[in-house]
Amino acid sequence: MAKPIPSMPLVLTLGISIVALNSLKPAMAEIYRCTNAAGEVEYADEPCPAGFASDALDIQSRPDRGASDPYSPIEQVKRLEWERERRAQLRREREALSERRPQTADSEPRAREDALEAARAAQARAEQAQREAQLKAQREAEKRAQAEKELLDAKNSHTKEPRGGLSAPSRNW
Repeated sequence: MAKPIPSMPLVLTLGISIVALNSLKPAMAEIYRCTNAAGEVEYADEPCPAGFASDALDIQSRPDRGASDPYSPIEQVKRLEWERERRAQLRREREALSERRPQTADSEPRAREDALEAARAAQARAEQAQREAQLKAQREAEKRAQAEKELLDAKNSHTKEPRGGLSAPSRNW
């Protein structure tokens, strides 16, 4: 987890300290940004001690200029911190966009395919239901036809007299 940027008063205090230290040095001064294992940042005019991560800040001092001068150490530290934070912010935004792009690129065709598959499944269910309804109607029609045929056969068998044979059993012994 990244540590938050030091507050503005802290940066300003450090900047003023740098200016004070810088006034004791020649016009060209090198300032080191030291970060310890806990993520705390310190600025120094000497290389960072062991156990600290260090960044040498290229700061040019011009004693004839005021603190509002863009070349003053305070302004340069502010500018460097702002640029570093801006680069980090842009990197986070790029990473967030790159994480979203594959999902969007993959999810749009998948969504279309899923919608198409759902439509096909709904159509197949509707066709199946229609076939089942037709089969049911056909079976019912066949049952009715069979029942009518049996009824007609039964009716015809009672009304018909046997042809050419004896109507009653004979007792010829």
